Amino acid sequence: MSFYIPCVSNNRTPIDVAVVGASGTVGQKVLALSTHLPWMRITEIAGSDTRANTPLSSCPWREVLPMPKALSSLPFCTMDDVSAPYILSCLPHDVAEIYEPLWAERGHHVFSNASTFRMFPEIPLLVPEINGHHLSLIDQQKTRGKRVNNPNCSATALACALAPIMTKHPVRHISIVTLQSVSGAGYPGVSSMDILGNTIPHIPGEAPKIVVELQKILGSGDQALGIPITVNVHRVPVMYGHAATIHILLDQPARDVADVYRQFNQTHPIFALHDGDDRPQALRDLSHDDMRIHIGPIHTAALGSDASVIALNILSHNLVRGAAGAVLANLACFLGHGDVLSRT
Repeated sequence: MSFYIPCVSNNRTPIDVAVVGASGTVGQKVLALSTHLPWMRITEIAGSDTRANTPLSSCPWREVLPMPKALSSLPFCTMDDVSAPYILSCLPHDVAEIYEPLWAERGHHVFSNASTFRMFPEIPLLVPEINGHHLSLIDQQKTRGKRVNNPNCSATALACALAPIMTKHPVRHISIVTLQSVSGAGYPGVSSMDILGNTIPHIPGEAPKIVVELQKILGSGDQALGIPITVNVHRVPVMYGHAATIHILLDQPARDVADVYRQFNQTHPIFALHDGDDRPQALRDLSHDDMRIHIGPIHTAALGSDASVIALNILSHNLVRGAAGAVLANLACFLGHGDVLSRT
């Protein structure tokens, strides 16, 4: 099993958690992954008013992992009736805009996958293994309940791949090309007439979103990163898995890049390194509970005596590391039963 969440004590009393937007693609993945986590229990699921009082088993189950038997008879409540102290929000951005601030005012702690509030300065855009210390931003929130966001699904994996390099090398510029799967567009995804046998070199709003989110994630918390980042995005005919090619321009020769990731794995085992020229591949390397960042062959090139380029390919599961697993990891970070908050 490749599902990984930063350390949370298994000896604690399980916390009560609500999953809102539970019938959607990300919500179903959250429910399926939660069976691995003994420190929490799903006590409520919420969706639209039309689902109220119907059991989880009544909604179409599109998730590859099986529906948890313990949750199958759990009835949907309305979003106004959610009472659990911790809420995992898998809502569309327009619905999140209404309910997430309301829940925080009522004292619920909200962990959101929605894009609506990601760039609000007082809301952490959290990838716990990379910027867990950004959680201190919640001190600026005036509500009784606190809100934490995970980033865009591609930005999450890109931040993970970039952060270890940036701790070892001065970076001048980052160039990114993404190859994003159809499931990243949500259900039912992209029209088959558009994507079958095709690649689409555009996803509305995606490239600038990745740029600004990386600047926030990799910055200090109060200040953006400040390094130029250029991004091109593509939608490709792959069901699950976002890939990217990254070129990192350095102000010094690049050395022992693979070792940087191996050293990081000693604290947070999130990287799977691949040596083959034809890896990583979504069909061959991703599992349906995969929180890892897969990194393909790493190449370096010298640019004179005082600069160099690192080139690498990455692959991550957009519904796990990029969405459902991300809200679960952020909840774990918030609970503070691990070392992620001490990382600087």
